[in-house]
Amino acid sequence: MSMGLVFNGSFFGPPASGANLGSVIDKAVSSGFPLLSRPFHRPFQYIGLRVADVVAETGGTINAGGNVIVESADCRMVLWAEGSMIGSVDAELPGTAGRIPPGEFDPDPVLGAFSINPAELQPVRRQAHCHSYYDHRRGLKVFVMRDEERAPLRIGFSAKYYGK
Repeated sequence: MSMGLVFNGSFFGPPASGANLGSVIDKAVSSGFPLLSRPFHRPFQYIGLRVADVVAETGGTINAGGNVIVESADCRMVLWAEGSMIGSVDAELPGTAGRIPPGEFDPDPVLGAFSINPAELQPVRRQAHCHSYYDHRRGLKVFVMRDEERAPLRIGFSAKYYGK
């Protein structure tokens, strides 16, 4: 009391959702998902950067539409250009095609593969084919989705529709 400190007990407790970075990485590993490293690690980091800088950093190629494509055996990432800047990112895990049973899927292993901490995300919508979140700290809307049954799982990041 003499120091003027206030103890916040909830700081030391688990997040409200019960999921954290460690638990989703464990889910990714146990589900056989790859743990992605640079340039696929936390791909939202490229939003707002110049296309030329992203190409130099990722080693990607620019397609006819001016977007940056980065591919490996584990991941295919498209960094969507808006003018000379990256406006959004979509990344797909091709190895998940056909492995995930039909119906609703668990988005946590996908978040873990990209080292995204679900404790930093606010769930917005949960559907069988798409889970959407807000990342208030970064001002992003995050999607984890499967376009159709037996298709690969993918994750998307965009500031465009954040908060709408």
